[in-house]
Amino acid sequence: MKMIIALSKRLIDSLVGYGKEIIGYFETSEIPELLTAKPFIRVKESYTLMVQGYMKARKNAYTELLFSLDAQRDSAYRIFRTVVQGLMYSEVPAEAAAAQRLNVLFEQYGAEFLDLSYVKETAQLSKFILEMQKPENAADIATLKQEPKMAKLVNAAKKFDDTYTLGVEDKAALAAYDSASVARREFEADLRKLMVYVEVMMDANDPKWVALCQKIEAFNIKFEQNEAKTKNEANKEDAPKA
Repeated sequence: MKMIIALSKRLIDSLVGYGKEIIGYFETSEIPELLTAKPFIRVKESYTLMVQGYMKARKNAYTELLFSLDAQRDSAYRIFRTVVQGLMYSEVPAEAAAAQRLNVLFEQYGAEFLDLSYVKETAQLSKFILEMQKPENAADIATLKQEPKMAKLVNAAKKFDDTYTLGVEDKAALAAYDSASVARREFEADLRKLMVYVEVMMDANDPKWVALCQKIEAFNIKFEQNEAKTKNEANKEDAPKA
């Protein structure tokens, strides 16, 4: 069953809505032992703290924007990486060779750093961009005709950096941002532990357990589909007009 999904790069609005829905499923499951289980109690507590931090963070005009811009730079990196890895199998020898050389860098940096804190992710991404801008790597990018992908990544990184700097200049805004960021990470971690607990404790012979897990799985699928649709619509709006 699809009980656990990636939530670390969702907009805070989506995460708050997701948490509310999932907690509601547990509270209406009619499984008393679940409502008193430590993993569920901890999720409710961290969800409350996240919502409180979220309400404070909303007063900072940069907080929501940062979430969005971070998602954009992550997407630019992942798409660039996928395209380069695909071109490793090009029938044109020069393209295949160029893609293989560039992929060494992508393998070196990986994608895990995209889930780090903003500051750490920015540092890693900056290093990666500098590597890609070296003459030999720029030549390989040109061979693959992927200058637009590189430019999109650079622009996305710059937009995030500029916005983050503006937000940091306001100490009150920074405090709200930090509060919301810490709270959401704790909620995400607690929610993962709760889902693991449910998978371990689930009684397949109890229809209430089965119904709860089916509801969570169905909602996860619907949630990811809606998020993907929203992202695609946003990408279309950002695409240059012909």
